[in-house]
Amino acid sequence: MEIDVSTTIIAFLGAIVPFHNKSEASQSFSFNEKPEVVATTCQEELGRIGKLKQVNRETGTITGSLRVGGLSYTRAELLIKINGENEGTTVQVAVQLSADSNGDGAGKAIAKFAEALTTNSNLQGKSKSGW
Repeated sequence: MEIDVSTTIIAFLGAIVPFHNKSEASQSFSFNEKPEVVATTCQEELGRIGKLKQVNRETGTITGSLRVGGLSYTRAELLIKINGENEGTTVQVAVQLSADSNGDGAGKAIAKFAEALTTNSNLQGKSKSGW
């Protein structure tokens, strides 16, 4: 019986250190609130649960990161775009992880950010998205 050493080593390494995948997700949320209030709340919550990196008022974008995962956590990079509408504000959240062993980290990051927004008193009960 012949054993393929390269396959055995790859299988062994995969069991010790999971192979990493790229993970991406995006979602939009709408609020019955002024863009300034929504933008300030996004900044506050991202700073509270993660790291606020940059705010560009001219383009209406906020960038930052937050930790996802348990013991072997990774940082999710967030790009948040604030768009004022006639009757409220839309928040577009795009998340990217360069190393995600489970492949669901970007979705978890969006859920974590969405939960932070919904529990903030400035936006509580003002969602038009139904979440």
